[in-house]
Amino acid sequence: MFHRDGHVQYLVRPGRHNDVFRVPREEVRLAERIIELATQYGRYGYRRITAMLRQEGWQVNHKRVERIWRKRVKSAKEAAEEKKTLA
Repeated sequence: MFHRDGHVQYLVRPGRHNDVFRVPREEVRLAERIIELATQYGRYGYRRITAMLRQEGWQVNHKRVERIWRKRVKSAKEAAEEKKTLA
């Protein structure tokens, strides 16, 4: 809700802060597929992976793929490289 002075009044709902955010199953399957493609095609970036996913029939936005890429693939690649250097 807006006040006359332009400030926003936020509505506080009791109990909402305790809600657990659950990742949809489709998001998990998409993330797994992105990781599979990233490991199979190591030099490909998120844009080419997005194109490949669209060819497979996924309805995905490049921003969504990039977000998952940054969270999961990048950390998985860093862990693999760290494992290589320790060996």
